[in-house]
Amino acid sequence: MKKECVYAYSVESGHNTRSVTNWNIWQQWYAVHGEQKKPTNMPVSEWTVVVRNEFDAFLHSKLAKDNFDNPEAHEEALEEQITWFWQHHDTFIEQSIAKGNGTKMVTKILRPIVQMANRVYRETGFHIGGYAWHPDVGASIFVGTKTLEKVKSTNGTQMLAQANDIGSCRFSVAKLVERKVEAELAELYRHCIVKKESRDRHRAILPRVFAYDMNRVFENEEGGVPKLTFSNFVECAWKHQVRVKNWPAGVPFLNIGVMSKKGYMAGVDMLNKYKAGDLNKICGPRIQQIEEAVSGEDIHNNLLYFEIERWTDEERKLGVHQLSTIPVVSDTENNTVAFVAHSSSYRIRVGDAEPEHAVEHDAGTTTKDSGALALFASDSDDDDTPQQHIDDPGPSRRSNDQGRSAW
Repeated sequence: MKKECVYAYSVESGHNTRSVTNWNIWQQWYAVHGEQKKPTNMPVSEWTVVVRNEFDAFLHSKLAKDNFDNPEAHEEALEEQITWFWQHHDTFIEQSIAKGNGTKMVTKILRPIVQMANRVYRETGFHIGGYAWHPDVGASIFVGTKTLEKVKSTNGTQMLAQANDIGSCRFSVAKLVERKVEAELAELYRHCIVKKESRDRHRAILPRVFAYDMNRVFENEEGGVPKLTFSNFVECAWKHQVRVKNWPAGVPFLNIGVMSKKGYMAGVDMLNKYKAGDLNKICGPRIQQIEEAVSGEDIHNNLLYFEIERWTDEERKLGVHQLSTIPVVSDTENNTVAFVAHSSSYRIRVGDAEPEHAVEHDAGTTTKDSGALALFASDSDDDDTPQQHIDDPGPSRRSNDQGRSAW
C-alpha cells in the first residue's frame, strides 16, 4: 500500500497547516503592511523564516516574557491583524457573491479534496471520503484492520495536520454557502417589499421564487440548475424529477384547470391573465415565509406556502412508462393539480401523443375520455414495447368524502 498518497495532501514539501491561526493571519497581514517585501529571487522557505522572525519580534514587543506562551495573550496582541483579516475575508466573499462567483468558489475549494479522495481510492482501495468530511483522528476505522492501525501509528502527526486543514476548509465552505444563500434570499426579499400594486408585485415575484427554489434544489448538482421555469414547469418537471407542493387549492396552474367548490376553474395561458385574488393566494403565504426567513423570526405559524421539491426515492427509481400518474403539482389539500401525463413531451417520449388528443385547458375543454388515466401495462423503457394508449388527463382531481380519488 502506498501510504504516502493517503496523506499527500498534508505532507507535501513545504506544507504548513491551512487552518486559520494567528500565524497565518500574521502572514497575510504582513504581506500587505510589513516593512520588508519578499525579494524576487528569495526562496519561499527563506522568506517564511524572515516573516516568522518578524512575528516573534512583534509578540515580544507586545507581551511580557512570562506571558509569551499564552494563546489568549496572543489574541489580544494581534487584535489589529485579526480584525483586518476577517474584514477583508468577509469583503472578498461578498464581492465574489455579488459577481456571481459564489458557486465557482465553493467548487474550486472542494475539487482538491475530492481529487485526493479519488486518488487514494484508486491506488489503495480505501474510501476516505467519510473520514475527510468528519476528520476524527480517533475514528474506529483506524483500529478496524492491521493495515489502517499501522497507518495511524506511523502517520499520526500528518493525520492531525490533515484534520486541521480539512476542518478549516469545511468551515470555510459552509460559510461561503451560507453567504451565497443569504445573498440570494436578500435579493428575493428586495422584490417582495417593492412598493407596487399587489397584482404587479405578485406577477414579478412568482417567476423569481421559482428560480430561487430551483437554485436551492439543484445547487449541488454537477450539471447545474436546469432551465425550468413557471412557464414550462408542467411540461418539463418530469425530466428533472421535481414537483410543486402546496399550490393554493382551487387556483388553476398555468394551462391547467382545476375543480373547486365553485366548479371547474379554467387554466390561464399567461401569467398576466391571473386574477389579483388568485395571485394573492399564490404569492401571499410565500412572501410571509420569505419575511420570516430574512428576519429569523416565526411570525406565521403553520403557514402553507408553495415550493419546489424533489420526487421521492421510490418515484425516481420508476421506469419512464410508470411515471404518468406521478403528481408534478399538488395543492394544500393534497389534491393533484397536474400529473406527468399532462406533459406533451412525456407523451411523445412514450409514443402516445397524437395532436387530436391534446387538451386546451385554458379553454376549459377536456378530452372525450378524461375519466381516468390509462396505466401502462409494462414498466419497460424500451420504445418498441407495446403500450396502452394514455389520454391527456384533463382537469385535476379532488378527494371525495371517503378519502378516495375522484376525477
